Amino acid sequence: MTPAPGRERDYTLTEDLATHARAWLLRQKSLAPDRPVFMYFAPGAVHAPLQAPRSWIDRFRGRFDMGWDDYRRQVFERQKSLGVIPADAELTPRPPEIPAWASLDPDRRKLAARLMEVFAGFMAQADHEVGRVVDAFREVGQLDDTLIVFVAGDNGASLEGGLDGTDNIMEQVNGLQTPASDLVRHLEEIGGPLSNPHYPVGWAWAGNTPFQWGKRFGSHLGGTRDPMVISWPGHIRDAGRTRAHYQHVIDLFPTILEAAHISLPRTVNGVDQQIVDGTSFLDAIADPSAPEHHTQQYYEMHGNRSMYDRGWIAAQRSGLLPWPAPAAGQPAWELYDLTHDYSEAHDLAKVQPQELDRLKKEFDEVAGRNKVFPIDPRFGERAHPNPPPPGGRPFYTFYPGSTHLFDATAPATRNRTHTLTAYVDIPAGGADGVLVADGGVSSGYTLYIKDGRPSYTYNYFRREVTTVAAPERLPAGKARIDLHFEYEGGGEGKGATVTLSVDGREVGRAHLARTVPKIYSYDETFDVGEDTATAVGPYPAPFPFTGTIDRVEVRTIRP
Repeated sequence: MTPAPGRERDYTLTEDLATHARAWLLRQKSLAPDRPVFMYFAPGAVHAPLQAPRSWIDRFRGRFDMGWDDYRRQVFERQKSLGVIPADAELTPRPPEIPAWASLDPDRRKLAARLMEVFAGFMAQADHEVGRVVDAFREVGQLDDTLIVFVAGDNGASLEGGLDGTDNIMEQVNGLQTPASDLVRHLEEIGGPLSNPHYPVGWAWAGNTPFQWGKRFGSHLGGTRDPMVISWPGHIRDAGRTRAHYQHVIDLFPTILEAAHISLPRTVNGVDQQIVDGTSFLDAIADPSAPEHHTQQYYEMHGNRSMYDRGWIAAQRSGLLPWPAPAAGQPAWELYDLTHDYSEAHDLAKVQPQELDRLKKEFDEVAGRNKVFPIDPRFGERAHPNPPPPGGRPFYTFYPGSTHLFDATAPATRNRTHTLTAYVDIPAGGADGVLVADGGVSSGYTLYIKDGRPSYTYNYFRREVTTVAAPERLPAGKARIDLHFEYEGGGEGKGATVTLSVDGREVGRAHLARTVPKIYSYDETFDVGEDTATAVGPYPAPFPFTGTIDRVEVRTIRP
């Protein structure tokens, strides 16, 4: 939950979640008093936007000035002392593609350290908020019979912040990078509601200690292995201990079904259900000596692939990196014996070629069965640079309440000429608010009425924010407001001329030197009648329209 610009405060992510958790829990127990309750927390990939109140970020000021190389070594020793990794585990070296901390200039170090402070504050607050929900279960006396599963991440720490990190991840997604020398001028703003930051790849690598690589690398443990914490006080007798069983996230579903004494449904509402590949590990939750049931698993992500079978794992990277880098060939397959090599520190491909060949064949068989082929290592390049409107339609009509349409489902307005038309009814006292908006504080556009005057703002990554406003207030009654966006063409992200009209009469015009080439936002949406989440324009979000919107029309022309 990000406060709107101009409304900064020491906000929390879940101000009322603990209260709702208590009410929900009591209702569940009243409906099924003999059945355990289940809660599943998954912070996700834990990537941008990394935001937190300043009070949380300040707790970590200066804590990461040592850099990611030293930090990784410290984490490794702490992992061993806590017993969360084997005593004989080895720390894998930094890949040459990731710069050494000592090689960074002072500005890049300052920026990187600040971005990691923001991440730490973000995670610390998330941990605190989850704790409040757990406390709610304790307070109503139901914690012992509640199975809580906490998964920290989904693909390892995210390597998507680039070599230097950023205060606006959408710049990087669109192929832009603000120099560290510019970003250090406003370090204190990073992590606040007007930023959309992500840390550099070096911190992600350190976050995956002691493994190789990170998110997007389905080939190596740094991109597939995440911490999972399970609490079930009435059933776990050795609280605080670890389990060494090989498990996959697909095992959670059958485990919860078994704990609830529910059989796997063959049909749901008359629809035959697909095969569930996961295996329950309920016995391992209670008994560390329980046998291992999940013995084989394939992985593939962006061409990075691996095959696990009873302690052995074969791995191959695509050769592509999640940040801009010179093209390189695809590396050879690697082979690791996880039974004796916890962190994949020793490649045995040349020592055990027959074992490697066996696993490669297994991958082909299992991947083929699961529709993995053909393998495509590309990421953003998979999408058309100028996607047509969904369904190929050039014309759309939206009505009030049409909100939260993500980028792939909203009309495509980038790199093309288009027109936004709003039919409104202004009451006698006037009306303000958003008519239609797409994106947010990172980038986007918005057509709105402020102080009675129709206006349009185009946000080019906060680098260039252009506003066109009518000189006069709208009178009471019905009105038609048009914004015509005339794209200059000649490639992606080129200039455009925007013309604002009221009832067919031009009331404002501006030229945009550059426009957003690929995507406005991954986490903000297309909205009619308000601007949900952060504000694209100079108003307090969500800024709902106080008049009446009859409809909003969007017309696009293919580039």
